[in-house]
Amino acid sequence: MKLKALKIRIYPNVKQTTLLNKTFGCTRFVYNSMLSERKKVYGELKELPRELYEYKYKTEKQLKEEFPFLKEVDSITLQQARMNLGIAYENFFRRCKDSRIPMSEKGFPKFKKKNAKNSFRTIMINGNLKIDFDLKKIKAPKFGWINFRDDRRIEDIKIHSMTFSRTSSLKYYVSILYEDVVENKPQVDLNRTDLKVKGLDMSLTNFFVDDEGNSPQYDRNYRTYEKKLSELYIRISTTKSKTLRNKLKLRLARIHEHISNKRKDFNEKLSTQLVKENDVIVIESLSLKDMAKFRKWEERRNSKDKSNHGKSVHDLGWYYFVQRLKTKAQEQGKSVIEASKWFASSKTCNVCGYANRDLTIEDRSWICPHCGTEHNRDENAAINLKNLITTGTAGSADGIQS
Repeated sequence: MKLKALKIRIYPNVKQTTLLNKTFGCTRFVYNSMLSERKKVYGELKELPRELYEYKYKTEKQLKEEFPFLKEVDSITLQQARMNLGIAYENFFRRCKDSRIPMSEKGFPKFKKKNAKNSFRTIMINGNLKIDFDLKKIKAPKFGWINFRDDRRIEDIKIHSMTFSRTSSLKYYVSILYEDVVENKPQVDLNRTDLKVKGLDMSLTNFFVDDEGNSPQYDRNYRTYEKKLSELYIRISTTKSKTLRNKLKLRLARIHEHISNKRKDFNEKLSTQLVKENDVIVIESLSLKDMAKFRKWEERRNSKDKSNHGKSVHDLGWYYFVQRLKTKAQEQGKSVIEASKWFASSKTCNVCGYANRDLTIEDRSWICPHCGTEHNRDENAAINLKNLITTGTAGSADGIQS
């Protein structure tokens, strides 16, 4: 058994929309109230560890007595808001124990903003959550039956929970967590001689270049709309009418959503195709966070690497693409291999193994001084990645990560 999620768009009526918005607000209020109390109590009792440990914080039941409007929404959603705060604290304490994470990135729980992501979760108790694929309706406590439009169908679905959300473009969704029976397919034998292996080297302009020099038909989605987005940001910051500003913000949110949907659709289709056509896919282990860092002009001037590719790295959605590759490969009994991040795939000649240590990010092609072979930087890297599996002779691989 494996837990899977089915996310579908819902179309609530006016009454259901009002209740959804109230529930978003109430769960956010409970979360923020409990976080505020914990911060206040810690500030007062941090010198008294015993009293701090034994302190009894308010429950959602006590908050409902103090604030009667909380009784209008499903009590399970308020309980889940308290549990979410507990999980946020657990994650914070876990990260605090890791000395490798800087203090600024420990992630102390933050207050939820009204205009940020809005969501709440309710769990299955005595069959209170239902979905009818014939009538295209879902049922949750307090809401009754809500319409949805989706052609996907899951027989004998066993629901664990439902998470309702509202996007900044004012669209409503529900993510259904359910049990699914997954067939455990045997993983591919890497010692087979008839393996179909594909090496992929990430490219900021072409998404990736494979070991045959091929690239997918990639559209730089954010760059396409960048000028339009910039104009909207300027109009929002200069307009004095609140009504017009809200309309412009909604238009901005819809453009961002369109960009995100196009990127996701591209990554889903491409990952499915690659897993279907190959047995093993070899990629680089990249630090996307470091690649996307904005560096000041002085830092780039004093470095060999003059690049500043933050927008292009985010526009790729490479991390999501790799995760989908791994998930789909595991389900199909295929393998996705990540080369060590210390493996110099671009700087190593795939013919003789010579390592060109002077190669910079601006050098898109180079000639091997040892054997005279002319290399395209990305295609050479992809060939070296493929050779890790097919021949094991791609320079010094320093191991691989599966």
